[in-house]
Amino acid sequence: MEFYGWEGYVSMADFPYTIDAPVGWWAKGRIVVCGGRNWDVDQPESRCWQYSTCQNSWEEVSGMLEKRIGAVAVIVGEEVWVIGGGDGNGSASTEILELETNDPINWKWKSGPQLLNARYAHCSLLVNNRSEIVVIGGHSPDGIVGVVEVLDVTSGQVTILAPEMPHLRWGSVCLPLDNGEKIAVTGGMDTWFLPHKSVDVLDTISWRWEEGEAIPWSVSGQLGFVMGGSGPTVMGGIGYTGYHKSVASWNGETWKVRNEKVDHARVSGLAVAVPKDLFDYC
Repeated sequence: MEFYGWEGYVSMADFPYTIDAPVGWWAKGRIVVCGGRNWDVDQPESRCWQYSTCQNSWEEVSGMLEKRIGAVAVIVGEEVWVIGGGDGNGSASTEILELETNDPINWKWKSGPQLLNARYAHCSLLVNNRSEIVVIGGHSPDGIVGVVEVLDVTSGQVTILAPEMPHLRWGSVCLPLDNGEKIAVTGGMDTWFLPHKSVDVLDTISWRWEEGEAIPWSVSGQLGFVMGGSGPTVMGGIGYTGYHKSVASWNGETWKVRNEKVDHARVSGLAVAVPKDLFDYC
């Protein structure tokens, strides 16, 4: 675990076990991490853990209904929607966590709508006034999933509004552009497990694809997030030359490679944006 900021690092307690491709989020003043592959026993997980900032420790909280590797978590108001993943072969199921109670030990999970396509290692974003979740890319037992699905969070209806991806890929990162009206699908692997630096941009108003500016290096399994003052950011992953520690941010016109790097190369990990003063009140 590491805390990355433009002003330095803070030491954090290691996760309870070696984990790959989990989901996680920051909500209600908490960092929560769920699922993934537990490499200590080489098994998929459904358990969830909360990070205690002041105690610098992890506490187990209410786990998911299913074991999920390579799923995606999306915050929708007072809920967390966890989409796809499965045991490593892809899943079409979703589940929803209600955050109404402030006690994570008693958080309640419930089953959500079914996707049209099973997938894992995909990416998703909440768009259109926080009413729709767009699900892009990923892998299934039949190969890379090119179909773009749009999940209405009110009705639970799943539709296909956009053409298939211009470049089939999995292990990509979705990042918001133009105040969230567009989605940049960055990097990822193709059918031959080759990483790419191309960026496909989906306009969620017209539901049309356009070509974006490529990220600085070919990579898959990178981490992505939006951090205040920096814009959409990618870091880590694996490319042709090995593992990456580099970081690049979109400034509205181009990708800027930052001077700061992560301490450890990370592939299929998890990045969660948190308040800058997270550790100031302990």
